[in-house]
Amino acid sequence: MNTHCLPPAFSNLGVVITAAGNGTRYGSKENKIFDSLHGIPIIVHTLRFFQPISSNIVITARKQDINQIIELLDTHQINARVVVGGNTRLASVQNGLRLIKHLPGALVHDAARPNPTHPVIERVLRAAIHHDCVIPAILMTDTIKQVNQNDYVVCTLQRSTLRAIQTPQYFSSQLVNDIINENPDLEITDESMIVEKLKKPVFIVDGANENIKLTVSSDLAVLTNLIQPDKSEKKDSG
Repeated sequence: MNTHCLPPAFSNLGVVITAAGNGTRYGSKENKIFDSLHGIPIIVHTLRFFQPISSNIVITARKQDINQIIELLDTHQINARVVVGGNTRLASVQNGLRLIKHLPGALVHDAARPNPTHPVIERVLRAAIHHDCVIPAILMTDTIKQVNQNDYVVCTLQRSTLRAIQTPQYFSSQLVNDIINENPDLEITDESMIVEKLKKPVFIVDGANENIKLTVSSDLAVLTNLIQPDKSEKKDSG
């Protein structure tokens, strides 16, 4: 990524990497962020994308993972702070954002997305010049149906109006404080839901199909093909 093309304000941007989840769908005893991709842990691949754009990286982690993360930061010479996560995703992100709330804005990114791609990050940051909240998204290609609790179809949703949301997501300093002040017990799957709740605009830019979140074990094979060994540059169709 050509950081020289980014606005000067983003030279002082905060980044929160969310790594405090349980990853129950992945089916591994160890946190999936420690799984190896070409001999390098998933979380290290993720962090390397954000090193060039921020010296204010905070990782939210489970208490039992903190020592292992600190060891990885030392081994791979990555400058980042680690904070214990909370009981919910929102509580974890709030813990991270509190450490960088004095900065002009923040990116929040899933540790389990090791291939956000440089073009996606650039699109998010360029849109952030004009918008307080920016999130990347991709078009839906499958037919999506809403079902009831008995597994009967209720209706078919209009695919053209639907998007699959990714990270990193950008929030201005004002929105960072809004997120921090929200009820930490609120169940969310991404932080832009807080902005929606506040009835403030959320702007979408193109994500990338390659920006996969490691969710189930088969995702690891896909990411192994996308991320080249011993190279910082990753594939991106965007």
